[in-house]
Amino acid sequence: MTGKITLHYYRTVIDTLRQWCLELEPGDMIAFRCESADSDKQYRVWGKWLARKDTQYQWVGNPELKCYTFYKQRYVE
Repeated sequence: MTGKITLHYYRTVIDTLRQWCLELEPGDMIAFRCESADSDKQYRVWGKWLARKDTQYQWVGNPELKCYTFYKQRYVE
């Protein structure tokens, strides 16, 4: 995927995903799967993006399922 429309789309997706991570209740999880026609490539691209641009969240990738998960820790005092 190339072009300005695609970049705008990805930026919207990332901004929405970050908002969901902020609003997520402690102890809950967000997961998304790469289900495009070339899911291997999509998985690699998202992996690079999440590793470089979303370092404040600890995304965990699963190459077998082609998905990424974020678990919001629950802190117990």
